[in-house]
Amino acid sequence: MNELLQQIAERSIKSIPMNEGDYVKDGLLYCGKCNTPKQGKFVVSGGKIIMPRILCDCETAKRDREEAEAKRQKQLQYIEDLRKTGIQDSKLLSCSFDCDNNPQSKHSQAFRQYCDKWEEMSRKNIGLIFFGGVGTGKSFYSGCIANEIIKRYLMPVIVTSIPRILNQLFSTKNKNEYIKELVNIPLLVIDDLGAERETDYALEQVYTVIDERYKAEKPLIVTTNLSYDELKNPADIRLKRIYDRVIEMCVPFNISGVSRREQKAKEKAQNVKALLLDDKF
Repeated sequence: MNELLQQIAERSIKSIPMNEGDYVKDGLLYCGKCNTPKQGKFVVSGGKIIMPRILCDCETAKRDREEAEAKRQKQLQYIEDLRKTGIQDSKLLSCSFDCDNNPQSKHSQAFRQYCDKWEEMSRKNIGLIFFGGVGTGKSFYSGCIANEIIKRYLMPVIVTSIPRILNQLFSTKNKNEYIKELVNIPLLVIDDLGAERETDYALEQVYTVIDERYKAEKPLIVTTNLSYDELKNPADIRLKRIYDRVIEMCVPFNISGVSRREQKAKEKAQNVKALLLDDKF
């Protein structure tokens, strides 16, 4: 054992070299920067003394900073991987509450609170459904919530649509595994519900996914251009079972107001005019 300890002490000399400014005090090597020991003195069995090099305070702090930064980078990469694999519409990857142009609105505040209280929302199986006109921010807010939960809780989220679900079901060999993934993911976001026009078989698969999440008590967020009345009384009776289950699982929010898309288009047009047109025009 003593031989092993001596070997460790000798290797420590190579890994922790003596630098310019270092000095010897009381028989031990000290760091010239922080004036703390770079060498220890230990008595082992048989009274033998070994004096391995050790990290001084400034090198210990440097190591801790490097480990913390490596951990941070690893976490950032993990978050990025979760976002890229889970958020299947690339336009939603950039959605963030920091980019909300109306952060004081009741909806923005409510959805931030949903993220703040996510653990409770998840435990109580509380989902959300955003309905209203085209371009009013339904998909934006669903993307904000998805990105926030991934970032804050390091938790996988799937943001998809009915057409994407059906395409995946029809193309995969193991449909049960794919449905299982959609059922077990901590949060499933289905964007633009109501745009689908599918076969009885396809709609049955959609119902299976939503119903199994209901049974598993997993929250669901849905966006739709349909009105709440249209969800409760769909023109296509085949959709009623799906919509009824969604309404049962999700708290409704009517996202109304000026279309964000139209507002962005106007702002873009104004900026272009300012750049291209002379004052005389």
